[in-house]
Amino acid sequence: INPSGHIHPQNILPKIKKPDVLIIDPPRSGCSAGVSETIIKMAPKKIVYVSVMLQLWRAICEFS
Repeated sequence: INPSGHIHPQNILPKIKKPDVLIIDPPRSGCSAGVSETIIKMAPKKIVYVSVMLQLWRAICEFS
């Protein structure tokens, strides 16, 4: 957690072994490349991606 109280996913995600389900609620800009790469390496069985921007569905489809 940084001084502003935000949790950096790059620090948390590597500590999670292999989740069955990963819930992602990123900022409007989406996940950073580093976070996306970490998620791919984790290979969760399911990803729940919370988003208010329909344009991000394209990025989600890249995980399929």
